[in-house]
Amino acid sequence: MFKTNYIKIGVLNLSSSLDKIDKNIIDLFRRNPEITHSEIADKVGRSQPAIGKRIKKLEKKGLLSYQVGSNVKEFDFIFVKVEIRSKDPEKVLDIAEKCPFMPIAFKLTGENNINIIAYGYNLKFVSDLLTYHFKEEKHVKSMKFEIILDINEDLVLPIDLNIQKCEFFERIKKN
Repeated sequence: MFKTNYIKIGVLNLSSSLDKIDKNIIDLFRRNPEITHSEIADKVGRSQPAIGKRIKKLEKKGLLSYQVGSNVKEFDFIFVKVEIRSKDPEKVLDIAEKCPFMPIAFKLTGENNINIIAYGYNLKFVSDLLTYHFKEEKHVKSMKFEIILDINEDLVLPIDLNIQKCEFFERIKKN
Protein backbone atom coordinates (compact mmCIF):
# COMPACT_ATOMS: atom_id res chain seq x y z
CA MET A 1 0.00 0.00 0.00
CA PHE A 2 2.86 2.41 0.76
CA LYS A 3 5.35 3.32 -1.89
CA THR A 4 7.84 6.02 -2.61
CA ASN A 5 6.23 8.19 -5.23
CA TYR A 6 7.19 11.76 -4.63
CA ILE A 7 9.73 13.73 -6.57
CA LYS A 8 10.42 17.31 -5.54
CA ILE A 9 12.06 19.79 -7.85
CA GLY A 10 13.75 22.51 -5.84
CA VAL A 11 13.88 26.22 -6.56
CA LEU A 12 16.07 26.78 -9.57
CA ASN A 13 16.25 28.23 -13.02
CA LEU A 14 15.37 25.10 -14.98
CA SER A 15 16.78 26.38 -18.24
CA SER A 16 20.29 26.94 -16.89
CA SER A 17 20.68 24.54 -13.95
CA LEU A 18 19.59 21.27 -15.51
CA ASP A 19 20.63 19.77 -18.79
CA LYS A 20 18.39 17.56 -20.90
CA ILE A 21 19.64 14.35 -19.26
CA ASP A 22 18.94 15.63 -15.73
CA LYS A 23 15.46 16.73 -16.79
CA ASN A 24 14.86 13.28 -18.32
CA ILE A 25 16.05 11.56 -15.13
CA ILE A 26 13.65 13.61 -13.00
CA ASP A 27 10.80 12.96 -15.43
CA LEU A 28 11.48 9.20 -15.45
CA PHE A 29 11.39 9.13 -11.63
CA ARG A 30 8.22 11.21 -11.64
CA ARG A 31 6.54 8.70 -13.93
CA ASN A 32 7.93 5.62 -12.16
CA PRO A 33 9.55 6.13 -8.74
CA GLU A 34 10.68 2.50 -8.69
CA ILE A 35 12.71 2.74 -11.90
CA THR A 36 16.25 1.37 -11.63
CA HIS A 37 19.43 3.20 -12.53
CA SER A 38 20.00 0.64 -15.31
CA GLU A 39 16.57 1.32 -16.81
CA ILE A 40 17.24 5.06 -16.72
CA ALA A 41 20.65 4.52 -18.34
CA ASP A 42 19.03 2.57 -21.19
CA LYS A 43 16.39 5.26 -21.75
CA VAL A 44 18.78 8.24 -21.76
CA GLY A 45 21.71 6.54 -23.49
CA ARG A 46 24.28 6.82 -20.69
CA SER A 47 26.07 4.29 -18.50
CA GLN A 48 24.55 3.13 -15.23
CA PRO A 49 27.46 4.58 -13.16
CA ALA A 50 27.05 7.95 -14.91
CA ILE A 51 23.34 7.93 -14.10
CA GLY A 52 24.09 7.02 -10.48
CA LYS A 53 26.42 10.04 -10.20
CA ARG A 54 23.82 12.35 -11.72
CA ILE A 55 21.13 11.09 -9.34
CA LYS A 56 23.41 11.62 -6.32
CA LYS A 57 24.15 15.16 -7.57
CA LEU A 58 20.43 15.92 -7.98
CA GLU A 59 19.69 14.52 -4.51
CA LYS A 60 22.55 16.49 -2.91
CA LYS A 61 21.26 19.72 -4.46
CA GLY A 62 17.76 18.94 -3.15
CA LEU A 63 16.38 18.75 -6.68
CA LEU A 64 15.36 15.12 -6.34
CA SER A 65 13.93 13.78 -3.09
CA TYR A 66 11.66 10.98 -2.01
CA GLN A 67 8.75 10.64 0.37
CA VAL A 68 6.81 7.57 1.39
CA GLY A 69 3.09 7.93 0.99
CA SER A 70 -0.09 6.30 -0.19
CA ASN A 71 -2.04 6.74 -3.38
CA VAL A 72 -5.34 8.33 -2.37
CA LYS A 73 -7.09 6.49 -5.20
CA GLU A 74 -6.53 3.24 -3.30
CA PHE A 75 -8.35 4.35 -0.13
CA ASP A 76 -12.05 4.00 0.50
CA PHE A 77 -12.27 7.48 2.02
CA ILE A 78 -13.86 10.71 0.93
CA PHE A 79 -11.32 13.45 0.17
CA VAL A 80 -12.12 17.16 0.25
CA LYS A 81 -10.41 20.43 -0.56
CA VAL A 82 -10.95 22.90 2.29
CA GLU A 83 -10.67 26.67 1.81
CA ILE A 84 -10.21 28.78 4.94
CA ARG A 85 -9.94 32.52 5.46
CA SER A 86 -8.01 33.21 8.64
CA LYS A 87 -6.44 36.21 10.35
CA ASP A 88 -3.78 33.84 11.68
CA PRO A 89 -2.98 31.26 8.99
CA GLU A 90 -0.07 29.84 11.00
CA LYS A 91 -2.52 28.63 13.67
CA VAL A 92 -4.57 26.87 11.00
CA LEU A 93 -1.44 25.22 9.64
CA ASP A 94 -0.51 24.09 13.17
CA ILE A 95 -3.94 22.50 13.66
CA ALA A 96 -3.77 20.76 10.28
CA GLU A 97 -0.26 19.49 10.97
CA LYS A 98 -1.42 17.76 14.16
CA CYS A 99 -4.42 16.03 12.57
CA PRO A 100 -3.77 12.82 10.61
CA PHE A 101 -6.96 13.45 8.61
CA MET A 102 -5.35 16.56 7.06
CA PRO A 103 -2.23 15.27 5.29
CA ILE A 104 -1.43 18.48 3.44
CA ALA A 105 -2.11 22.19 3.92
CA PHE A 106 -1.10 25.24 1.90
CA LYS A 107 -0.74 28.88 2.88
CA LEU A 108 -1.89 31.03 -0.05
CA THR A 109 -2.29 34.60 -1.16
CA GLY A 110 -5.79 35.95 -1.55
CA GLU A 111 -8.93 36.04 0.55
CA ASN A 112 -9.01 32.31 1.30
CA ASN A 113 -5.44 32.07 2.53
CA ILE A 114 -5.34 28.38 3.53
CA ASN A 115 -6.17 25.28 1.50
CA ILE A 116 -6.21 21.86 3.13
CA ILE A 117 -6.68 18.39 1.72
CA ALA A 118 -8.67 16.43 4.31
CA TYR A 119 -10.25 13.01 4.32
CA GLY A 120 -12.55 10.82 6.34
CA TYR A 121 -14.88 7.86 6.33
CA ASN A 122 -17.86 9.78 4.97
CA LEU A 123 -19.08 13.33 4.39
CA LYS A 124 -20.55 13.70 7.90
CA PHE A 125 -17.26 12.63 9.47
CA VAL A 126 -15.30 15.18 7.42
CA SER A 127 -17.80 17.95 8.15
CA ASP A 128 -17.74 17.17 11.88
CA LEU A 129 -13.93 16.95 11.85
CA LEU A 130 -13.58 20.40 10.27
CA THR A 131 -16.20 21.89 12.58
CA TYR A 132 -14.43 20.44 15.62
CA HIS A 133 -11.04 21.81 14.62
CA PHE A 134 -11.98 25.22 13.21
CA LYS A 135 -15.47 26.45 14.21
CA GLU A 136 -14.44 27.85 17.61
CA GLU A 137 -11.20 29.38 16.32
CA LYS A 138 -11.77 33.16 16.42
CA HIS A 139 -9.13 33.79 13.76
CA VAL A 140 -11.05 31.61 11.25
CA LYS A 141 -13.38 33.98 9.39
CA SER A 142 -14.81 31.53 6.87
CA MET A 143 -14.47 27.93 5.78
CA LYS A 144 -15.90 25.90 2.95
CA PHE A 145 -15.05 22.56 1.45
CA GLU A 146 -15.63 20.75 -1.80
CA ILE A 147 -15.57 17.01 -2.41
CA ILE A 148 -12.77 15.79 -4.64
CA LEU A 149 -14.56 13.58 -7.17
CA ASP A 150 -11.65 12.45 -9.31
CA ILE A 151 -7.94 13.00 -9.79
CA ASN A 152 -6.34 12.97 -13.23
CA GLU A 153 -3.20 11.13 -12.05
CA ASP A 154 -2.13 9.16 -9.03
CA LEU A 155 -1.87 11.39 -5.97
CA VAL A 156 0.46 10.11 -3.30
CA LEU A 157 0.14 11.82 0.08
CA PRO A 158 1.82 11.10 3.40
CA ILE A 159 -1.29 9.50 4.89
CA ASP A 160 -0.82 9.00 8.65
CA LEU A 161 -2.67 5.84 9.62
CA ASN A 162 -2.20 6.56 13.34
CA ILE A 163 -5.63 8.17 13.48
CA GLN A 164 -5.81 7.87 17.25
CA LYS A 165 -3.53 10.94 17.33
CA CYS A 166 -6.52 13.10 16.38
CA GLU A 167 -8.43 14.65 19.30
CA PHE A 168 -11.65 14.57 17.25
CA PHE A 169 -11.31 10.86 16.52
CA GLU A 170 -10.71 10.11 20.20
CA ARG A 171 -13.80 12.14 21.15
CA ILE A 172 -16.18 10.40 18.74
CA LYS A 173 -14.73 6.99 19.60
CA LYS A 174 -15.80 7.50 23.23
CA ASN A 175 -19.40 8.35 22.23
